[in-house]
Amino acid sequence: MMNKLSSVALLILTLNVVCLPRTQSQQRRPSTQPVGAVKESKSRAASVQEILWWLPEDTETVSIGRGPFKVVKPGKPSEDISPTDYVGYFLSQSHLGGLGITKDGAFMKHFIGRTVSFCVEGSRRFRAPTSLGGMRFEGCSIIVLEQDLPERTALLNQMASQAKAFHNIAGHRVAEFEERLEEDTWKFLFAMPAPNVLLCATNQEFLADVLNRMTHRGARRVLPETLREWKHINTEAQFWAVRHYNADEAMKDPSSPLSGQQTGANWPDTQAIGIVFEFDPALSKVATVRYLSRNEKGLKAFSDDMKKASYPGQDFNPQFRQTKPGVVEMSVSIDEKNQQVGIFLFVLLILLGHGVFV
Repeated sequence: MMNKLSSVALLILTLNVVCLPRTQSQQRRPSTQPVGAVKESKSRAASVQEILWWLPEDTETVSIGRGPFKVVKPGKPSEDISPTDYVGYFLSQSHLGGLGITKDGAFMKHFIGRTVSFCVEGSRRFRAPTSLGGMRFEGCSIIVLEQDLPERTALLNQMASQAKAFHNIAGHRVAEFEERLEEDTWKFLFAMPAPNVLLCATNQEFLADVLNRMTHRGARRVLPETLREWKHINTEAQFWAVRHYNADEAMKDPSSPLSGQQTGANWPDTQAIGIVFEFDPALSKVATVRYLSRNEKGLKAFSDDMKKASYPGQDFNPQFRQTKPGVVEMSVSIDEKNQQVGIFLFVLLILLGHGVFV
């Protein structure tokens, strides 16, 4: 597993590519197209379960953060922050990563201090970066604010004036930007289909599916309730995630065990099913990951690979137990004396398809 990390501080800036080092800037063609009237979705994003219907059916990973929590200014947290608060900070702010990157965070100011009710990220088609940095992926973060954003129209006008391109997708205005992160050019697309809903996507096709499925429910929900993973996760936890491995993408995805090939970000297991994660700091200081496989050797391969994860100066000592046939549980204590928070978050990124190559 990728075990060379230049700085634990990088972690707080990376889930969903929260902020990776920028090696060059690009000239962008400003858009002069006016926003005009902003279409409002009939849906007000009443629940996480409702939003799951918005995501494309082939979404592989879904990550959830339940509020309420405040949007804070991007940057390194205070040095005296507790391990528990550090993990909560990381998991709650990560969904706003694209907003913090784009145009050096020029649009972030509209959201700082506002309260988020919950956020949902769906992602798929994970790929290694060209060189260093975060794994590339197609996905969309959906941030639901507790109250409407008063300057919604002004924000979209500001985006329109600086965007590389501006689109009309499913009746909604979408601003598209490009940012150079290490050796890769990333796209970030923004829309506000409702006054309290911000969408930040890395792929236009994925975003189009989300906007269409908001008003025209698809035949199937992402990660259907019949999947085994749902039996092994508490969806009422403050933070949780589900990844159901996609065999069609495995050979191109260095974080998927289904390829059967050892890479720097996986363990071989052609019978792997999925991964679930949950952490609720109000109830427990233990973060839990459960790996599902039809192969007992695959369960052992997962445990052995996790035990090899390391970072200079940080011991990673997770506890393992087989809870049921085909399920191995990894638990990590997040308490005041814990020194393994950084490496745990680094590992979690890899498990969800958002690994960082350094």
